[in-house]
Amino acid sequence: MSVQNEEIVESVRKGLAAWESKDVATAVALGADIKGGFGWRNYAWRDQPYRAEMVAGFLDNLEYYGVELNDIHAWSEGEIGIAWGTFTESFKQKGQPPEKVRVRFTSTHKKDSRGWHDIMYHRDIQPFNENGKYPIELTQVK
Repeated sequence: MSVQNEEIVESVRKGLAAWESKDVATAVALGADIKGGFGWRNYAWRDQPYRAEMVAGFLDNLEYYGVELNDIHAWSEGEIGIAWGTFTESFKQKGQPPEKVRVRFTSTHKKDSRGWHDIMYHRDIQPFNENGKYPIELTQVK
């Protein structure tokens, strides 16, 4: 993997670590240039960067939150790059049962004087079989 692509991977790792450690300032700084994206918790397009009150509000509603990066890939050309892969979130919202989800993600990154940072993202959750594939019973035409 090229140095540039390794830098994108490190930026993704840093972002996930910020959310897991509830480091609002770092999460907001890394997401300040986001122009929008789709997250698995909400179908609607989110056309705003991360704001401190949004990040803190989400994290304050959790009894715990953990994230494990399962796999990640990166590609770049010049000062634009993408990362894609999967991670597993384990969390418990206050007053709710514990949850664990495998999240598939793609994120677009831009490099400037501050380094690599997100400018757009897409995340979704799907049921996968033990081989990481869609269960055929969900896609079979009957």
